[in-house]
Amino acid sequence: MKNLFDKIYLTWRKSKGDHRKIVGELSVFDNVVDFTYKGNNIKEALREGFIGYPGLSFDANKKYNNVLKMFSSRLINTDRNDIKDFLDFWEINQECKKDKIYLLAMSQGLTGTDNFEFLANYYVDNNKPFLRFVTDIAGLQYHCNDDVFNKIKKGNNLEFELEPNNKYDKQTVKVLFNNTFIGHIKKGHNNVFYQTDANKIQLEVKKSIQNGNKQLFVVVSLC
Repeated sequence: MKNLFDKIYLTWRKSKGDHRKIVGELSVFDNVVDFTYKGNNIKEALREGFIGYPGLSFDANKKYNNVLKMFSSRLINTDRNDIKDFLDFWEINQECKKDKIYLLAMSQGLTGTDNFEFLANYYVDNNKPFLRFVTDIAGLQYHCNDDVFNKIKKGNNLEFELEPNNKYDKQTVKVLFNNTFIGHIKKGHNNVFYQTDANKIQLEVKKSIQNGNKQLFVVVSLC
């Protein structure tokens, strides 16, 4: 079964370790993808040096039509012999590997050459509740010390707390390990925690990476 989403947020950060900012939105309708620059953080991003996505000059008043081909250039070649490892990591059904919109949403369009990410606005159909995707925890550099991080292992379940009264983001989700605060669910991916019974959502550690910058990938699931 595939996750449902109606838009994909484009996020940007000045450098690794900095806070991500939503700077654009890809709307998805009948397999057509359009793009507009929007988000509460655009002015702040511009002050930090954001100039727009390569090939799409920054214009807050313009709608860019049929942009899937441009953004799908970030995607891995799904005909590679080792594609199964990639699909398994991002929890992507093998049968969906040619669906570029879905592939972009599920894999976040991550590359090692820039600081853009694509975060799907997932939602839950209460008649057929299902959710399963991979995300990485934000703010580890600020909130999770090395001693705690090194204790987190693949397969561990993490706790989380909703913070609807947070003055910076009304959909904030704190993530904890053994009752110790370690970071947040990323903006864009945090929305879904407020759309359904959060008690039914689970966070399971998928992979931890410590190579100067901590990274912690988790599976968000509701089945």
